[in-house]
Amino acid sequence: MAGKKSARVDCLGGSFWVTPKIFWGWVREGVVELKGERPLAGTYKGTKDGFQVSMNHVILDLACPEHLHEVVQTTRRRKACS
Repeated sequence: MAGKKSARVDCLGGSFWVTPKIFWGWVREGVVELKGERPLAGTYKGTKDGFQVSMNHVILDLACPEHLHEVVQTTRRRKACS
């Protein structure tokens, strides 16, 4: 069962939700600055070209929308075949 995504991170391109465990790890590493705790929210501290996430063991650069699109399409195809 996937964790509940209840922590919001605001960045240059909008915002997205992550689990609190990931959020607090980013706060400790200095990647995200805490804005508030109710709801849990933070701001990405960096440039758009330096923001990378890991999805399905693949590093994605959010500055490149094609990366995210390809992973989402691959995930959809896997679910359709299952």
